[in-house]
Amino acid sequence: MQVRVLREPNLGQHHNKAIMALMFIVRGLQDRCVQFLEQIVPAFLEAMRNYEESLRDNLFTQLGHIVRSVR
Repeated sequence: MQVRVLREPNLGQHHNKAIMALMFIVRGLQDRCVQFLEQIVPAFLEAMRNYEESLRDNLFTQLGHIVRSVR
């Protein structure tokens, strides 16, 4: 699963692709993605704390998209 890729610092070159794949899935599922938020959100927050600013900005933006899609 793409969430695991985000938790591995040595896979940094794959983080943006993993985020793109997760967002594709979330957008496809729309409000049915709620059951997966307990896996996605903690991984996003952990990556935001631990990785470079450019990835942090992207994660923050994508987190906003997730919130909009499930409210």
